[in-house]
Amino acid sequence: MHTQRQRQRIAQLFGLLLSFAPLTMTAQVVQDPPFGRPDAVVDLASHEGVQLVKGQWRYHDVQIVDAESRSVGPDLRPSGSQTIKTYDYSPHAGPADFDDSQWEAIDATSLDQRRSTAKVCFNWYRINVTVPEKIGNFSTAGSTVGTARCPASLASLAGRSSRDLTLPTE
Repeated sequence: MHTQRQRQRIAQLFGLLLSFAPLTMTAQVVQDPPFGRPDAVVDLASHEGVQLVKGQWRYHDVQIVDAESRSVGPDLRPSGSQTIKTYDYSPHAGPADFDDSQWEAIDATSLDQRRSTAKVCFNWYRINVTVPEKIGNFSTAGSTVGTARCPASLASLAGRSSRDLTLPTE
C-alpha cells in the first residue's frame, strides 16, 4: 500500500506532467499558401495547360540499389570508421537541370494512371515549364509563381513536379 507521502509525490508528479500537456498537444494547422488567391491557374493535367507552358510530362521508375556508407560517428553523422552496407535510389532526378530527355514521355491526361508495380516502389514524374507572357488576359510579368498538387492519385508526384502552376495575386 502507498503511504500518504507516496500518494502526495505521485499527485505532484502527475500535476507536473499535466502542466506540460498543453505544450505537447498543439495541432498542426493547414493554411492556404502564403501568396493568397491566384490571378491565373494552369492545369498541368490537361493538353492545353501543358501546351501553354511548353511542357512535356516525363515518367521513370526509381530503383533501390545497394550502396556503401560510413558508420555513425561521434558527431551523429556518417563519419565513423567502418564502411557499412545501406541502400540508395537511382536516378537522383531532383535537380532542375537533370536530363530526363530519355525518360518515357507521358500524356498529361494520364497522370492518374497507375504506373508503379506495387509493394515497394517509387517513381519520378517531371515536367519543365516555361511561364508564358500571358495566361488568358493576365500578364505574368513580375508575378510570383506558386505550385499546388492535387492529392487524388498523384501522391507520388515529386516535390519539384507539380500538377498546377499557379500565379498568385499580389
